[in-house]
Amino acid sequence: MYMQVNSTSSVYSHLPNILIDAGIGTTTGGLGGVAYWSVVLPFDVAKTVIQTAPDSTSSRNPFRILSSIYRMKGIKGCYTGIGPTLARAFPANAAALLHGSSLPNF
Repeated sequence: MYMQVNSTSSVYSHLPNILIDAGIGTTTGGLGGVAYWSVVLPFDVAKTVIQTAPDSTSSRNPFRILSSIYRMKGIKGCYTGIGPTLARAFPANAAALLHGSSLPNF
């Protein structure tokens, strides 16, 4: 992203480096959070099923739980709650990466 933005033909080359850093940090942090949750969410769904199971003798194996969810509800069941999770993931991870970057404190 830096190479593209800093190229001489870029429409953004006139912006101060702080704005470029903030924009790239926000974008990459947000997209990183979305990518992370897109991969991890099925395991979070399985964890939630395990934690909320009323019977303590039910399976504690997340792979068995995911297999069961997949058989009953398909891939959609493994991604229950993806909308709110991704809606939260982008801004939360964008802010976290932006906060942890080398931008000066305001």
